[in-house]
Amino acid sequence: EPYFCSSYDALGAYRRKRIRLDSPLWLRWKLDQRVIGSSEVPIEVQYESLGTYHEIYTHYLIVGNRKKEIRCIYIRTTLGHISFYREIEEAIQGFSQAYSYTI
Repeated sequence: EPYFCSSYDALGAYRRKRIRLDSPLWLRWKLDQRVIGSSEVPIEVQYESLGTYHEIYTHYLIVGNRKKEIRCIYIRTTLGHISFYREIEEAIQGFSQAYSYTI
């Protein structure tokens, strides 16, 4: 499954016909928005020779270093989900802006 640093990168791959709307992908997630449940355990852990590790969960992936510091988090999703949530976010922003004008 491909990795993307942003939803814009994923959209670019879609436009170049490298992925479909329903293709599973890994999308880099902001570290301050934790998706980790305390009771979850990884399905698999992969270690690299320089100390980097990848904890693979059902819907997300954590990349860490040898000091056990989290370097980044990826969520497993599809471009269809990304587009859907972006439309909802834009609709909510439009609604809140329209609402603020009436106050």
